Amino acid sequence: MEINKVKRRLLFLSPSVASNAERECNVGDFQSLSRKAIGEGAFGQVFKVRHISTGSLYAIKAVSKGKILERNMVEQLKREIRIMYSLNHPNIIKLHNHFEDDNNVYLIMELADGGNLFQKLCKFKNFDERTAAQYLREVALAVQYLHTQDPPIIHRDIKPENIFLDSQGRSKLGDFGWSSVYDSERCTYCGTLEYLAPEMIDRIGHGLKLDMWNLGVLLFELLVGEAPFRSKSQTELFKKIKDCKIGFPKNFSLNAKDLVRKLLKTTADDRICVEEILEHRWMKENIPLRPTIAVAREVRKAPVVPETPVVVIPDTEYLVISEGAMQGKLKKVNEDLVAKQEYLDGLMVRISKFNEAKTGRSPKKEENIEKNTKAKRELDKLAREYANYKLVLSSKNNGYAIQATKLQIQNNWLCGLKTSFKVLKFVIDKSKQANYAADIREILSMAKEPNLHPALNAVSQSMRDSLLLKSELERLYNSTYQELEKRNKDIAQMESDLAEIKAVLSLKKEVYSALGFKII
Repeated sequence: MEINKVKRRLLFLSPSVASNAERECNVGDFQSLSRKAIGEGAFGQVFKVRHISTGSLYAIKAVSKGKILERNMVEQLKREIRIMYSLNHPNIIKLHNHFEDDNNVYLIMELADGGNLFQKLCKFKNFDERTAAQYLREVALAVQYLHTQDPPIIHRDIKPENIFLDSQGRSKLGDFGWSSVYDSERCTYCGTLEYLAPEMIDRIGHGLKLDMWNLGVLLFELLVGEAPFRSKSQTELFKKIKDCKIGFPKNFSLNAKDLVRKLLKTTADDRICVEEILEHRWMKENIPLRPTIAVAREVRKAPVVPETPVVVIPDTEYLVISEGAMQGKLKKVNEDLVAKQEYLDGLMVRISKFNEAKTGRSPKKEENIEKNTKAKRELDKLAREYANYKLVLSSKNNGYAIQATKLQIQNNWLCGLKTSFKVLKFVIDKSKQANYAADIREILSMAKEPNLHPALNAVSQSMRDSLLLKSELERLYNSTYQELEKRNKDIAQMESDLAEIKAVLSLKKEVYSALGFKII
């Protein structure tokens, strides 16, 4: 177990390190792809990075240890990070892994390529009703999933800046810096001013319905382009919120207005819940733009963090960073194939036992022999089909693995070449500046010479050569970047093929279930 040398370790060890799957990550393992942070939370900043050895893209949130210690929130941070590992929902940003050094705790999270909803809202000013309904539907499902934990989780800071978009435009709720486990009424004062609920302002205690108020403000802002409560002073703002005076535009539809009013109730218990939001007539008339999952019905027990340096976390809840996202998916496909083979072997054992039991001990053997023979023929046929299809899948899987490795090598090579070009361009620019200075000094020294025109022509030719070299480097840089983008698209296509393979395996599983055999 290779871990970083840290003066004061605040968190439990990374789950991949604790399971000896890899060494602990460090800042040098990642290359920053943004000059400034792509997001800011209550306790740190978020950066877009690439893992150097695998080429996988992530968002890393750097949380200041100083702020955590100053506010005495170490135990709360441990609990929140453990819970974030256990959250697996398509509309919630996934925490993959973490590590720490002397100054910061680093959370390696899923990257949302589409930015956040606030950036998109600034671009379009506001959204049409169907688009707004889709975003509200996806965020509401994420909130309902959080509320079904045991104990429930209150996000407490739902706003466009904390809603991220993936490459397909699907919204994902993130930034759990202000989140809290709801085991009793909370009186903490936190969140964004324009999204504060009346009970938060009065500090009379708040519960799960606080998130419902935030959803009401969010819906209004998506449709109008600004929050329903805006004022020049904080005192006036808080008065408007507690009086719940909403200024609806004239073009605000009646059904949308009804939904906003049912969410923005000054009394928390009067607000509707997520299930009622999804069944509201405004949501029904604005049909989904893309498929969403069903409402969570199962109450999930929140994991407990023991007082030990090592916390056991199931391998389905984290990612081994050194393997990368593609290798992890290929590994999962192999595991699925092994599970299917084990199921088939178990099925064949059951068939053998069934055939043995038929001989001499069944009083109704003659009556059932035709039925049993037909069933056996069907099972044999399915077994042969499965075996053949398994060979095809294994061949494709091996091909995908080889192709993924080649693409990754090429991707890393292109990234290195891109960096080399940047360095070369920088060096040439510096060299050009030095050459220009030398030429000017030579012109000044020859100013009194009679043959000045040949020197000027030579300097002019040097400048033209430098400009031609710059354009050639830019052309080579652009072509290299386009090749890199093409490789990334190839990797995305491979991920789509792997999803199709999993769907076919699931269909096979349903076929066996339909024949009356209990799935092991």
